[in-house]
Amino acid sequence: AEKAFPCCASFSGVRGLAYNTGRAQYFAGNGSAVGIFNSGLTFLREETLGGVSGIQGMTFDGNLLYVVHTGSGKVSKSFLATTVTTRPTGIAFTPSTSAPGAALWVLVEGDPLDKLLKVDPSTGALITTFGTGGAVDVPSDRSAGVTFLNTGNPATSFLWVLSNEGEAFGGKSIKVYKVNPSTGAIAGTLNLSQTAMVFDDAGDITNNGTDLVLYFETFNDMVTIDPADGSQVQRTFLGTTAMF
Repeated sequence: AEKAFPCCASFSGVRGLAYNTGRAQYFAGNGSAVGIFNSGLTFLREETLGGVSGIQGMTFDGNLLYVVHTGSGKVSKSFLATTVTTRPTGIAFTPSTSAPGAALWVLVEGDPLDKLLKVDPSTGALITTFGTGGAVDVPSDRSAGVTFLNTGNPATSFLWVLSNEGEAFGGKSIKVYKVNPSTGAIAGTLNLSQTAMVFDDAGDITNNGTDLVLYFETFNDMVTIDPADGSQVQRTFLGTTAMF
């Protein structure tokens, strides 16, 4: 896999990651700050989101940015918020033209398993035709992000849920679960610690229309993953690594 070391300042500690197709730019969130990178992962600038703190996930509907954050337990649409009932860990958007229809997909902490909610982006209400009352369990209590990879074919377009499982010195497993957006059923699992040799906790997941893209916290890098087999396509270091 190719490795690159950009010249520019680090934007580290990312917990939210989204790709804007129209602008061909990545948006990486930490706290209330958002770092903007071009498609080649060159750092462009940093912006601050008013009224937002503790970013946990981000997604785009065109140029409209949705953010889940822990500061107030809300999903923010630009700067207007709809309350979520528990701590969110990730967010994705599907447009009305996609097979699952217009929806925000919100991951929330659960016990014993985290839950994936399907939410009406206009009203903030659960779409109760999905799962049980608008929610399904995901097979992990350590979910960290979700993205919808739209291939243009409903049969091959899935939600992908990121999970950081295991312990650093006891067998770390970074997994992504392939979720059927119609039924909530698990259609497959990739253990990236085996297929892509990644062992650091990932802060969030997005996609560029073809591949999955993950941000890894300790080493401050983005890794592009082939969703067909979980192999590493490219690894790009964004700057200074975190200190231990």
